[in-house]
Amino acid sequence: MENDDFLPEIPVDKKRQAYYRECIREFELLGYRDQFLREISEDLEAVERMQSDKPTNDQ
Repeated sequence: MENDDFLPEIPVDKKRQAYYRECIREFELLGYRDQFLREISEDLEAVERMQSDKPTNDQ
């Protein structure tokens, strides 16, 4: 069976959205959300520090 043959009455975009929602739900159920948010927050802070340390040419 091809992917397009599965539930043909539902548009592909709707199936894709449902799949992504389910992935996010499982991600949260497994407890990865807080860890992920902490990691991206740390990365963002590091980028902001690097950008604030760069000299500007706005003289």
